[in-house]
Amino acid sequence: MKKFMFVLRVFLWLSTVFTLGLILLLSFQDGETAKNVDNILIKNFAQWYYNRDDFNILEMMNITYRFRQYGRIVIFMLLGFLGTATIHSSFYKVPWILRTFMAGIILIGVAIFTERYKIYLPTRHFSETEMYYSIFGALFGFIIVSFITFIFSLACIIYKFIVGDRY
Repeated sequence: MKKFMFVLRVFLWLSTVFTLGLILLLSFQDGETAKNVDNILIKNFAQWYYNRDDFNILEMMNITYRFRQYGRIVIFMLLGFLGTATIHSSFYKVPWILRTFMAGIILIGVAIFTERYKIYLPTRHFSETEMYYSIFGALFGFIIVSFITFIFSLACIIYKFIVGDRY
């Protein structure tokens, strides 16, 4: 069991670091580079999703905006899942409330950092709305994992109370 938990922790840490690296890469790209990547990726996605090839400029702008914002929420939700699970599995001796608080603060900090520091990049800008999307996505994943770990902790406490210290 200890070997499995070790492998699980390593997997969670690597997944969390990879997801964080992907977020940082996408967040701190130059604006022109991001537009070039977006144009190719989003056009292919739109052709596949809508099953047609002809889009006017307004439709492409709308699709691009929705794709970027939904993608932001999904990637930050993944970070919320992985980051919270990593904190809870790695620091299992720390009380649940402290682990949860620590995970929440780190996730909100990452969401604010990745949007706030875009003002230092050429052709990028700060958007409070996008920052809130990032925070929402991270906290959504955080709340789900925290709820699951809370139920598990509560079940362990109830089990120890019923069984006692016989084992």
